[in-house]
Amino acid sequence: MKSPIDNMSDDQFTALPFTERRLYVLRKYIDLGIKETNGNNRSPVIDKWEKHFGVIGVNWCAIFQTIACEEGDGDVSLFPSHTRSVAGWYSWANEKDFLTDTPKRGHLGYWLNKSANGEWHGHIFSVAEVLSNGTIRTLIVTGK
Repeated sequence: MKSPIDNMSDDQFTALPFTERRLYVLRKYIDLGIKETNGNNRSPVIDKWEKHFGVIGVNWCAIFQTIACEEGDGDVSLFPSHTRSVAGWYSWANEKDFLTDTPKRGHLGYWLNKSANGEWHGHIFSVAEVLSNGTIRTLIVTGK
């Protein structure tokens, strides 16, 4: 597998567990300063990702996680291929019996709420660290 990380060889990248490869890919984009620049849910990079999924200007947290999975491995048996929504990730994890109350580094976390009008709203994030008191630290994209 070709490493998408500039300072890591293909062999070093491939030797990492899938969850670590995905975290490295997310970190790469965060370090590059990915942020919304053309309005809500828009930037040249975000638009490119969203076009890959056949959408534009939508919430992109699930797309960001899926892109990291694709670049971190490419083995679609390890994640839901081409998933662009938090509800899609949740449904896949539920079907695979991957939901847990004990998150670990590299796991995905989410919140998902159904509004009064029946629409689902949510967010998905990567767990970077779980502290001894149960607090979860995440990788985040800052700024708009």
